[in-house]
Amino acid sequence: MGASSRYNALEINYEHRFSRGLVASAAYIFSHTISDAPDVNGFEQNLVYVEDPTSRLRDRGNSYINRPQSFTASTVWSPRAKVKNSIANRLLNDNEFAVLTNIASGDQQNVTANVNLNNDSLVTSITRPLNIGRNTLRGPKIVQFDLRYTRTLFTLKEHIRAQFLTEATNIFNHPNVTSLNTVVGVVTNVIANDPTSPGCPTAKNNFTFDPNSLRTTRCRKPAK
Repeated sequence: MGASSRYNALEINYEHRFSRGLVASAAYIFSHTISDAPDVNGFEQNLVYVEDPTSRLRDRGNSYINRPQSFTASTVWSPRAKVKNSIANRLLNDNEFAVLTNIASGDQQNVTANVNLNNDSLVTSITRPLNIGRNTLRGPKIVQFDLRYTRTLFTLKEHIRAQFLTEATNIFNHPNVTSLNTVVGVVTNVIANDPTSPGCPTAKNNFTFDPNSLRTTRCRKPAK
């Protein structure tokens, strides 16, 4: 049976043309992307194997590119002026100023172990601990404001234009985190609360991540 991916979204668009060459537009998207296929052809390069070939349901979860909420906006101003001086008239026209806004949910993140948990010969070290779903963590939201200036130098036959463009990205220097350290360390010489688990995902001070609730629980060492 082949892989299955679904994308459902609600999209709201707004655009208004004001006077004097001012145009404002905005778009809001509320969506959800679910997939059971490894996103090797997309952006998810850290988990390219099927976790359980006998059941695709274990790989069914949030896609790496899943962004539940996204808001984009742009304001473009192309001023027009008419003056008698030809040089001043040339300088005051054919300019375009733009403000671009992008606010979106953070990137999905996979919780993986640092060792091969299911002894699959095709997988080296990228496997999820038991009962932890695919892409269950999310990074901080993305917030970015950009400025753009475009100058049309000349136009040939109304189809060919030579332009000068310069941009200033993330003008407020907002820290946009796109990757988190979600690798859970596994110690193989201890027994987890679940005796069927091949290892105990540990954090500092010998505490573990409970895969059912992501709470921390104490590991116990095997009896001698």
